[in-house]
Amino acid sequence: MRTLAGKNAIVTGSSRGIGAAIAKKPAAEGAFVLINYGRSANSAQQVVEETQPRDKKAALVQADMATIVGVDALFEEANRLFSGQLDVALSFAMT
Repeated sequence: MRTLAGKNAIVTGSSRGIGAAIAKKPAAEGAFVLINYGRSANSAQQVVEETQPRDKKAALVQADMATIVGVDALFEEANRLFSGQLDVALSFAMT
């Protein structure tokens, strides 16, 4: 059952490891997932590619969640992609 079908999600720190695994879960449940990364563009793109073959939607945004500018950039992109409807926000970061 697709419990998040038609929903929109942001997952920060989702380009590698646990964050990537976390990002794949809402996608598997039917959500459109905005994948956030700080430095690992190639890894983040791989997460998108692993998500899309299952007929899910995903997009990338580079934004440093340690700065207000980065947080603003992430939510501006989410607002643009999701037309103002954000249903799920998950944050994962390694320092």
